[in-house]
Amino acid sequence: MQRAFEHVARHRLGFAAVEVHAAIEDLGRWNAWSPFYAMDPEAQTTVSIPSSGEGARYGWQGKRSGRGTLTVAQSVAPSTVVMRVDFDAPIASTSVARFDVVADEAGGCEVTWTMTGTRPWWLALLSWATGMDAQMVGHFRDGLRALEAHLQGAADGRGSAG
Repeated sequence: MQRAFEHVARHRLGFAAVEVHAAIEDLGRWNAWSPFYAMDPEAQTTVSIPSSGEGARYGWQGKRSGRGTLTVAQSVAPSTVVMRVDFDAPIASTSVARFDVVADEAGGCEVTWTMTGTRPWWLALLSWATGMDAQMVGHFRDGLRALEAHLQGAADGRGSAG
């Protein structure tokens, strides 16, 4: 029996929605801000050419992060990026990651990172018992803060914008 899950994190960024959308959509920039790559920096990653837009793919294989692929399934600039997340190992599953970018009146934006999917009942129970769901939301928040730092570094000339 499968159980549905949803993880949601929000963060306000001081950058225009179009800049934030472009950074999220470009999987060639994923390692610069992904909380999962930060946890497993020795992971082997591959990025499709082109690295952004619908159909772009990012693959990973690592000791901590397992193995899988992200595929940009939908991109509507500057507001939405939807990714299919296929985990091959350690547990095979498919989830949907969605980034909603909403511009604010101050010239920045709020980003909401949502991941939805299903998992076996025993993994749902384990997630509840270990606090894994709260940890995932924390990773998403860390990732959104790292995205902001990445954009700030690019704006200051300290980091790469692409």
